[in-house]
Order: sequence, then C-alpha cells, then structure tokens
Amino acid sequence: KKNGKDIIRSHPWKRPCDKVYDMPLVSNIREMTDLLTGDLRIDEEDLKRININLLKNIAEVYPSTNVRILYKTVKRII
Repeated sequence: KKNGKDIIRSHPWKRPCDKVYDMPLVSNIREMTDLLTGDLRIDEEDLKRININLLKNIAEVYPSTNVRILYKTVKRII
C-alpha cells in the first residue's frame, strides 16, 4: 500500500518528528535550530538534504506546533 500516510510512517524523518513532537514546546526557529543541531545532534548538512515537500506533508499530519516549527526551520536552512 503506497498512500501518503504509509510512506510517511516508514520515512527516516518520521523519527525526528516523533522526537520533536514529544518535547516541550519550542517557541521559534532559533530554538528549533539549537534543538536539532545541539540536543538531537543532527548535522546542518543533513538538514539541507531533506525532502522539504515530504517534511511539509509530515508537518501537516502531526497536530503539533513543534513539528510545524521544525518544517519552517528546515525550510529556512535550505
């Protein structure tokens, strides 16, 4: 089955989205950048390689401010 939700469920970026979803509220892009590159140790070059459209789709599925800020952060970095 290849609908959008199945693809999202198995995508490697779902795990960081899950992690960000479960964390205390991040209030802005700067905090999210610090969280990603510091606490989660995700290299900025890896962020530049993400499929932004897929991350947008993930952000639309999650009912989370943090995941939406994650999307906005990565969009700004790339």
